[in-house]
Amino acid sequence: MHATVELPTRLAHRLKDLSTLPESVRHNDSVGRVKQWYEKSFGELAVFADLWKDKQSDAITIQEWTKLTDVLKTIAKRHQPVATTLAEGFHRHIATHPENDARDDSLQEFLDRFHLSRIGMRTTSTQHLTLLGQTAAVTQRRDGYCGIIEHEMNIPQVLQKAAADARQVCVDYYGISTAPQVQMDLPDNLAVTYIPGYLWHIAFEILKNSMRAIVETFEEPYAPIAISLIDDADNVVIKISDQGGGIPAKQADLVWRYMYTTANSPYSPSEAEEQIENAAERAIMAGFGYGLPISRLYAKFCGGTVTLQNHESRGVDCMIILPKVCKDQEA
Repeated sequence: MHATVELPTRLAHRLKDLSTLPESVRHNDSVGRVKQWYEKSFGELAVFADLWKDKQSDAITIQEWTKLTDVLKTIAKRHQPVATTLAEGFHRHIATHPENDARDDSLQEFLDRFHLSRIGMRTTSTQHLTLLGQTAAVTQRRDGYCGIIEHEMNIPQVLQKAAADARQVCVDYYGISTAPQVQMDLPDNLAVTYIPGYLWHIAFEILKNSMRAIVETFEEPYAPIAISLIDDADNVVIKISDQGGGIPAKQADLVWRYMYTTANSPYSPSEAEEQIENAAERAIMAGFGYGLPISRLYAKFCGGTVTLQNHESRGVDCMIILPKVCKDQEA
């Protein structure tokens, strides 16, 4: 019954956070839409929390489990565009209130809390659905998995998929014949207990950034991106190095800030209503300024982090630090 307790609690905390935002932010249409989604989801889950609070798991009927599962699937679909909707809302706010820019610490802290909690809620919900075999992608138990957690996740395989996907997005976005190559110096079978989708997301975002820097700065043939790995007793460190010219020194401290981006926004305000429903399902090369901050939260959620070493005029080294056992670190 973890989901019926944890999810309403997390939703309530985020609703409280949303209510403390400045009035100009709260009245933003996109932020208001997210608040409405969370209120609806809270109401749907609070019913289960009340009905099941005194029940043992073995006293819950199959019909009751099925009803909860259906509600969780509905909530997952409803919340799919939360990140892009909230990003659009804050972009609009900053456009009309330039004094609240990417350097705003209170904004940064709010978004860190909000998105770390969002990752936690999605993990709890997806884990519940997967264990019951009710997700579209998983129709039966998979060997080596406990829900979405893989006991021996093959790191090179996940990185290879992230690299292939990032290269395809790069080709499609820029209309080029080939994207920068990704050279990997990795053991064949290094494995950790982790959530494969989270490592994929982190690596995919970093590789997209590297490819964008290379393609927008240099002509073909493009310098390759290198991935290497350090394995110690407690952690695995994945190093992704590019030769994309690095980050200007005056901007280096801003790359972890939400809303900071050197790319054009993928949506104009006039296009937002039409595009936002599809945004979460499309791979966008850049523009929201969320890639690195959210990637670091995915790593933090499992007890790791992402760090960056900037070599101005040369390139960037990104380090993904993974604990060998994923542990929920949500605050």
